[in-house]
Amino acid sequence: MELETDFAPAVRSSKNQILDECELVVTQKFFTDLFGAISGICAIINQNRQIVYANNDFLQMLGLASLEPVLGKRPGEVISCVHSNKKSGGCGTSKACSCCGAVHAILESQKTGRKSTKETRITTYVDGKLKSLDLNVTSSPVTLSGQNFYAFMLQDISAEKRRSALERIFFHDMLNSASGLYGLLSLLKDGTAHDSDRELINLSEEASRDIIEEIVLQKQVRSAEIGDLNIKIESVNSIEILNSSIGKICSHEAGKNKHIVLSENIKILDFETDRGLLQRVIINLLKNALEATPEQGKVLV
Repeated sequence: MELETDFAPAVRSSKNQILDECELVVTQKFFTDLFGAISGICAIINQNRQIVYANNDFLQMLGLASLEPVLGKRPGEVISCVHSNKKSGGCGTSKACSCCGAVHAILESQKTGRKSTKETRITTYVDGKLKSLDLNVTSSPVTLSGQNFYAFMLQDISAEKRRSALERIFFHDMLNSASGLYGLLSLLKDGTAHDSDRELINLSEEASRDIIEEIVLQKQVRSAEIGDLNIKIESVNSIEILNSSIGKICSHEAGKNKHIVLSENIKILDFETDRGLLQRVIINLLKNALEATPEQGKVLV
């Protein structure tokens, strides 16, 4: 019977072929010792994406004591992916599989002969209940006795994904609250006549502005750490951005009773950069310099 597929090839190796391939891997003692020493969920799959070997972490994840139950199965089938039985071809052959990072990683490494790493979310049945797993999947070519296999590795990044989502929500909510406070203080200042009241509101407005800038900075730092920082390149003038940065830091607590002087030797030039990020760097440098400067001292820019 011809196996059905809407995406990846459905053809499978026979049981005898799987056993022969498993035997071939097992006899490579140096390889199996090295593979067993790897900390992580790893399996060896053949050209038809079927498992012919797996390490202890992989078996422990499935609650198995031996390799036999997983031999010949594809990754999505052993972890009970909800799409793995949609077609007679099994894992990788349904329409939904065309969006699966795990299948794409395997197919890409087969096509290029290089390691491929993808992120994917797989919905599985665990104890009769649906559960979504966020995974980092790597497929890397391995040649044993002249035959091509692929090291298939899974890393559960569900906790990291949840933390990132919570961080996004936190930064979004904090920024909204701080911006709302800044707006209210601005309205209050416009309607206040007494100088003493206006001075207090000005100080509060500056504090709320500092909070907003700190939230935005931390958000950008986090985005940079995870490689998700979007930059906006624009033309910037050297004198203008330095003057602007000095103007922003002068009202900071660290700048009280201290002087910031712009050097006469500064080159006037236009260049392209992310203005916001560069200005944050300059302001932080100025803040550090001011904090290390005594009262009535001078910081030269």
